[in-house]
Amino acid sequence: MKQYAKLGQLTALRFVAAAMVVMCHMQGAFGFTVGPRLDCLAAGVSFFFVLSGFILAYVYPELRTRGEIAGFLRARVARVWPGHVATFLLAMWLLDLPWHATTALPNLMLVQAWNPLAPGTFYYSYNSPSWSLSTELFFYLAFPFLISSWDRKCLPRILLSAAVLATIIVYVNWKDIADGGPSFLYVNPAARIFEFVFGMLLQHFWKRCRSRLDWSVGPATVFEIGAIGCCALSVFLAPGVARHLDSAWTGPAFSAWLYSSGSMFAFGLMIFVMAVGRGAVSRFLARPWCVVLGEMSFAVYLLHQIFLRYHQANIARLPHGSDAAEFLLFWVILLASSYTMWTCVEKPARRAILRSWSKK
Repeated sequence: MKQYAKLGQLTALRFVAAAMVVMCHMQGAFGFTVGPRLDCLAAGVSFFFVLSGFILAYVYPELRTRGEIAGFLRARVARVWPGHVATFLLAMWLLDLPWHATTALPNLMLVQAWNPLAPGTFYYSYNSPSWSLSTELFFYLAFPFLISSWDRKCLPRILLSAAVLATIIVYVNWKDIADGGPSFLYVNPAARIFEFVFGMLLQHFWKRCRSRLDWSVGPATVFEIGAIGCCALSVFLAPGVARHLDSAWTGPAFSAWLYSSGSMFAFGLMIFVMAVGRGAVSRFLARPWCVVLGEMSFAVYLLHQIFLRYHQANIARLPHGSDAAEFLLFWVILLASSYTMWTCVEKPARRAILRSWSKK
């Protein structure tokens, strides 16, 4: 595989997206009330999907042989599965969850989000944020087909993914599925693959025009701050727009999609501008300690819900302080645990998996 320049600033942004999701799930804890102000931060998952498409198309611009495809899939499994298994076991132990083979085995195999007819107790089972890993695994399996002849077929593929999404929206409206059909529109990889392919398309255009984007630091910094501002506006305004359109001709299903994924285009703009890497913001994000936060963001994402559920279940037995002190302590524990999991579980397990496969 060809060598490529690492885009550390994009890695660092993963931590921001993970922190958004953590803050969204903090509703009802540490003095945070339940309401739409924090709900909108769940859009951080959409950022992950768009960025995933961008990065994979950047790192793997082509997969020509079966060996290259196998190597790609090995690397993806080694990246996500060790952390998933570790947090699955931690959730069972810390939250005293029972083993139900019909739910646990699909969860461990990361296919729990693939059945749109399944209830939330199935795809949110055990460590609930792992549903997005299941969705990502679907993207990984589709990626070798998507990236094949990508330069010639990228536009038809983005249109096809949009058509699939539109079909699901029409179906959910037609069947009048309650709440906009979260199993169809939120966790379903067929509905979310539009965001992933959009990220791939974004990388396609970025690769072709980056050499012509000879921005100096000043203008590049303005563009980066502007892109961040667009993302902030989109994240906080999308839920209101979605609620306004709920009774429009587009129906509740489109509103449900807009609520969770409507900021994908603003995220794409920020990813594009930050990937150029010429402004003060992107240079700051490329600093080693920022990149480390981005690297451990996967552990942050997987661990936070377990700790929040443990806190809520045992709140009467835990020592009490002010909401601010408990909030700070939670983040200290989460970051320390995430760093430990990244260094002691994720990285060594990934190396071991890749070594064992390379010997076969």
